[in-house]
Amino acid sequence: KQPDMFYFNVGGQSGKFILDSTSQHNARFIPYTNVKLTHNATLDTFQIVDDNGIKYLFTSEETTYNDDRPPFTSAWYLTTIITPSGNITFTYSTELTTQVQISESDYLNTGPGPCSNYAPGATTSTSSSEISSLLLTQISSPFETIQFNTVGGRADMRMSSRVAGMNVLNTKGL
Repeated sequence: KQPDMFYFNVGGQSGKFILDSTSQHNARFIPYTNVKLTHNATLDTFQIVDDNGIKYLFTSEETTYNDDRPPFTSAWYLTTIITPSGNITFTYSTELTTQVQISESDYLNTGPGPCSNYAPGATTSTSSSEISSLLLTQISSPFETIQFNTVGGRADMRMSSRVAGMNVLNTKGL
């Protein structure tokens, strides 16, 4: 069985890694990097530490539901950056989106040969995914807070929200 590939992009750094098959599930970066990664035993939270000692915590999960299969975590979201100047916190709301894929196969039998067992006609199949995704609503730091205002009706995903504006507030809420 091939391991899952994980991707990250934080603090001007990006990369990919797999978790090895040991009981500790150690991260193996591709290519090697000095970034350190730790996680809890259930693999539902991750922490990345960069060369400067900045910590990036990923503790919010996106969950995907495919037809009759068990749900699975499809993404982890950045929730906190721990810096010497103070913590930066990311707040999300949950948004359920649905994606439907329809595929059709048409068969036309034109005579003897390897396809002669297929009767003319069309076969259609449908699969659907529901994604409990996260929508960024606020970023807070010791110096300011950014609030994102969202509305429904994204052009590329009609059932999803888009950012319509934002408010930047100082520590006094102004």
